[in-house]
Amino acid sequence: MDHSSPESRRSTETHESETSTFVAKLRDLLPNENFEETAELVEARTAVLEALAIDNPEPGLLRDVWTEYASLWERLIDAADPQLRARLQISSIVHKALIFREAGNIERYAQDLNEAGEYAYNMYLDEIATAIKVELRVGDTE
Repeated sequence: MDHSSPESRRSTETHESETSTFVAKLRDLLPNENFEETAELVEARTAVLEALAIDNPEPGLLRDVWTEYASLWERLIDAADPQLRARLQISSIVHKALIFREAGNIERYAQDLNEAGEYAYNMYLDEIATAIKVELRVGDTE
């Protein structure tokens, strides 16, 4: 299919809408002030996406930007109230999954979302686990 065709644009717009709905649902279930990416996280996320887009990146570039991104999340999680840490860990995994989705790696997106869903289930955060499970089912039908 031609990526500039109306059908392709509609498919992308539908997916973006579904992803937005999924993220909005998680914002309701996860601590609002902590689910939003900080300016530092946005910058690190952008660096990861740029590195993923490079065909032959410099050795270690992708590892370095992922390490920085993960380090920022770890500091957020470590500094949080202990009762919020599990939710923040899930937020971290979901944000990483969304990076892969945006980069076009749907298989890795699904793997990471599955990991987030299992983590939520194991932490007795059933509403979050269910929201993630629904998102994974939606992805299976695309």
